Amino acid sequence: MLDFVVRNARIVDGTGAGFFAADLAVSDGRIAVIGRVPEGAAAREIDARGRVLAPGFIDIHNHADFDLLRDPSGGISLRQGVTTIMVGQCGLSPAPVTDGTVPLLDRYCGFLRTGGETDWSWRSFADWLDRLAALPLGLNVGAFVGQGTIRLAVMGFEDRTPSRAELDAMRGLAREAVDAGAFGMTSGLGYPPGFFSSDEEIEYVAGGLADKRGLYLSHMRNQAAGSPESVRATLNVGRVNGIPVQVVHLKAKAADRPDMAEHLFSIIDGARAEGIDVTVDQYPYTASSTTLRILIPNHLHSGGLEGLLDALGDERRRREAAQEMREWTRCTAAIERGILLMDVPMTPQFRGLSLREAAEAMGLDEVDAALEIIYRNEGNDAACFFTLDEQDVRNVMVHPLVMVGSDGSHPAPGRLCHPRSAGTFPRVLGRYVRELKVLRLEEAVRKMTSLPAARLGLGRKGVLRPGMDADMVLFDPDTVLDGSTHKEPLAPPLGIDKVWVAGVLACEDNLLTADRAGGLLRFQ
Repeated sequence: MLDFVVRNARIVDGTGAGFFAADLAVSDGRIAVIGRVPEGAAAREIDARGRVLAPGFIDIHNHADFDLLRDPSGGISLRQGVTTIMVGQCGLSPAPVTDGTVPLLDRYCGFLRTGGETDWSWRSFADWLDRLAALPLGLNVGAFVGQGTIRLAVMGFEDRTPSRAELDAMRGLAREAVDAGAFGMTSGLGYPPGFFSSDEEIEYVAGGLADKRGLYLSHMRNQAAGSPESVRATLNVGRVNGIPVQVVHLKAKAADRPDMAEHLFSIIDGARAEGIDVTVDQYPYTASSTTLRILIPNHLHSGGLEGLLDALGDERRRREAAQEMREWTRCTAAIERGILLMDVPMTPQFRGLSLREAAEAMGLDEVDAALEIIYRNEGNDAACFFTLDEQDVRNVMVHPLVMVGSDGSHPAPGRLCHPRSAGTFPRVLGRYVRELKVLRLEEAVRKMTSLPAARLGLGRKGVLRPGMDADMVLFDPDTVLDGSTHKEPLAPPLGIDKVWVAGVLACEDNLLTADRAGGLLRFQ
């Protein structure tokens, strides 16, 4: 007998094809039948009442690495219909580490942990995957290794060119991670130590992915006026090593160049015509989010967070840093567009204020206020940066190579964060499909399911078809919408009825069940 059947569903199968009406039955964690299921053939029956049944969404860009140790349920993602997340993003993964670099990475990643401490009981990437596999995961988790973490393990936060031995060691760590089950390597070239690496260094280290054709994903060095050059550098990693690449959270700002989106996609489409396997991901918001430390010029990050705080603790060096920031377009442009302070645990009086409001309260200008907040919070700060216009988001979203990735995390209750963590996928379905009609429903679902599944080589996920894993979401297309805002960033979404992981009901009407059917995914 079949385990259960969902009747009267509007099937959106994940391929981008038009919906069709059918029943869908599940047995032993797999889809068994799509079509007409006879009465009495299943132990349980669920009436979809014409709502949409789709493959579980795949979040290809998530920062919940450390959060899973505190809460392995994955509830923030599950409530959105997400059944698989990919961690280890933007060059920062929890492994590989050494006894000497654990304190450096632990201190630096404070802004990513969003609540809770880490015991650092692992060292190699294989150890880290084993640690994840031992958790009672509520959803599927796959992992990338971070280029920044690799460089930190070999060179610390040193701003210099690596030796040949160091290059070989970093390339070897990338290879070891992929052999252990990493899906590839990410870079965060807007963060230390990633931004200390030359393009040639990145290309060489990424060669460790070549034997298994692991995926290289890049948070690019420049996401503003220099985006075309950064896209070309990402493509060259694929060209040199014969591996697939992905441009993450692409931002094509018309303020930098009126035809920026068209120009960037002409470069990307041209590379595909050349044979380079490149794709893109994006989150559906005009604000980004990260630490205020990105406002500080790169050279001041040599020595890691400890070195930066030492510099900010010295009056002369802080004054020099502030003057340099006032003359640096990246810093002044971000301040001009607007910055909202989110998680600032040591200065809670500024939580939820704009940087301008905090500066006025301190009697400082915004540059000095940013430095003071960084210093007082010891780098454990997070903020939202309003860098895009609405049309910029739409111009990227419509391209067929673009998939959806939240760039979010699973913060502890009460933490203030970007609303993308709890709202990305329902926002696409509600705002950009139903309200603005930027995408067809079927195309939006493809961008959340079969497109990332194919990119990751997840052959049993991303499509509703007999024999595929029964990771599924049932939602109401007439009401689905994000509930999260900048003031209430963890508010649950609307219209997500049921979510199954491997045929097990994981979430119903925003309430998690007691069953945990997730697990670790390893790259094959």
